Amino acid sequence: MNKYIFCLAAAALSLGAFTACEDVPAPYGINNSGNNNGGNTGETKTIFAANFDTSADGFTFQNVTLGEGLTYVWKQDVYNGKGYLKASAYANSQSNPSEAWAVSPAINLSDCTEATLNFRQAVNKIEPGVPAEMYSVWASTDYAGDVTTATWTQLNVPSFPEGNSWTFSDAGAIDLAAFCGKENVRIAYKYTSTSEASGTWEVDEFTITGNGTAMDNGGTDTPDTPGTAQGDGSQANPYNALGATAYVKTLAADVNSEQDVYIKGKVAQIDEAYGTQYGNGSFLISEDGTTTNTFKVWRALYLGNKKYTEGQTALKVGDEVIVCGKVVNYKGNTPETVQGQAYLYSLNGVTEGGETPSTPDQPSEPTGSNLITNGGFESWTGSVCDGWKSTTSASNATVSQSTTAHSGQYAILVAGNESSNKRLGSKEYKLNPGTYTISMYVKGAGQVKLGYAIVGDDGKIAGGDSYKYGEYVTTTDEWTLVTYEFTLDAATTVNFVVMNPKTSKYATASDKLIDDFSVVTSNGGLAASAIHRVRK
Repeated sequence: MNKYIFCLAAAALSLGAFTACEDVPAPYGINNSGNNNGGNTGETKTIFAANFDTSADGFTFQNVTLGEGLTYVWKQDVYNGKGYLKASAYANSQSNPSEAWAVSPAINLSDCTEATLNFRQAVNKIEPGVPAEMYSVWASTDYAGDVTTATWTQLNVPSFPEGNSWTFSDAGAIDLAAFCGKENVRIAYKYTSTSEASGTWEVDEFTITGNGTAMDNGGTDTPDTPGTAQGDGSQANPYNALGATAYVKTLAADVNSEQDVYIKGKVAQIDEAYGTQYGNGSFLISEDGTTTNTFKVWRALYLGNKKYTEGQTALKVGDEVIVCGKVVNYKGNTPETVQGQAYLYSLNGVTEGGETPSTPDQPSEPTGSNLITNGGFESWTGSVCDGWKSTTSASNATVSQSTTAHSGQYAILVAGNESSNKRLGSKEYKLNPGTYTISMYVKGAGQVKLGYAIVGDDGKIAGGDSYKYGEYVTTTDEWTLVTYEFTLDAATTVNFVVMNPKTSKYATASDKLIDDFSVVTSNGGLAASAIHRVRK
């Protein structure tokens, strides 16, 4: 996977990520407490800081160029309870051309004679020869909402990571003296990519220090939180983003709400655009359409509690929406809607047919009864995962039990190997003719293939064309849903297989966590008998 993570913490001269930009927010106010004249005290203090833990902290995203496979580049993201800004143009298993910016709020340096920018960043998956200028930091004093019409000065970043690690490092002190005496200073992170080279750049802990007056975020890691929680979650009185967040925080970690709630707001950021592949979308909403005080809508269905279809109205930043569904405090630190159990109730005041859709009960993953035994990898006999030891050659990977699970208590860890492909294989299943959809969640940066192996009448896999796989799917250090559909014309005995590939021009070997494996069908099913031999 070609992901560049350039972690430039919050001050960002980055070019367009995401979608269209909102109106330019007003500069943060000046806090004159302790400084009666509001002037330069000579004391070095924190003027502005952002840590992106709960929002983009006033940063806005603009796209100048987006390749065909992209709907956004920049977003605010959270991993293990820690937030950051993230840019990547790798989508649909390929690099895509882009130019995207992440622009800071207005920074007031009018009474400074000295000022310094610091941030932390992480970069990974950068291939040798990728130009360093594809990722840069800039400053402007005349930005008015459009990065293409502003005057930008590139800043000298003392240290960039080598591009092969997810570990954050200091960018070094960046001198902002040239911008002292100005009250509308914007810092921007500019990200560019091509169809041959893209990556992921992550930035965090954005801090400007100097001898001027601290802004009204107090120079702390968390800016002021404007607005109040509103609504009761009913259709007549929906929660706003802050109200939904407050309600979700009353729930136990990872426990879905018992009832559906309504949440109203404006789209502030699109993380996964509605598309025909899965029919759902992920986005942030807030009361005013900025990336401050947002609520995460995670893989929600479209209007009418149905999957999105080609030709329907695309969601965009600034749209006013009402979302209905169940919510959860994911891992105890991320309030969001429950995947597949929420949907767009209205889009800019329009509902499907003008009527309230039915209670959301259609998940975005394939639906139906799971044919797989122990698809959650919860049951183990010693070191053997029940239902996941084939009598054939389908299984050759070293596996172990892991408590890092997508759901439940356990997942299965499939070890990677630099020089040979490794397979996790299920026990044998005899399937009737029909169409089947396999799905699973994978965690671990690299690639996987999902498929099945045909077992012959002799109880063996002939090899070669007997293994049927989908395309390589790039995975990350976050849980990723992977699916594969196939059709059988006759009753067939199979092992379901996850292939963890060796390092090649197509893939990078790595350990993978697998969880929530399922096989569903609408017109097939298990045949009357299957192979049940046990390896001695």
